[in-house]
Amino acid sequence: MSSAQQEIQLALSSPLDYTGVPLSVSWSGREPVRPPGKTKVQFELVMPANFASIDESDQNHMIIDIVAAARNGTGDVVADLSQRLDVHLPAAG
Repeated sequence: MSSAQQEIQLALSSPLDYTGVPLSVSWSGREPVRPPGKTKVQFELVMPANFASIDESDQNHMIIDIVAAARNGTGDVVADLSQRLDVHLPAAG
């Protein structure tokens, strides 16, 4: 397990709610799914301009790991999401 994966596991298992980057979340939609009682939700993340490092020497390469966990009223994880964004951003201009 990599150091980044260990940090993510530690954050998700912590009894404290915290994040490494200040961000805001906007719910953008929801729809029922099977099995009954479950709901699929869409959301948008907004992060500060300097939240990630960009490697200009590698064609503006950026890697971001996003992990989220939805918890119920008792704090149990009922759904989670993990996604890696590995992109080369277009040059500014």
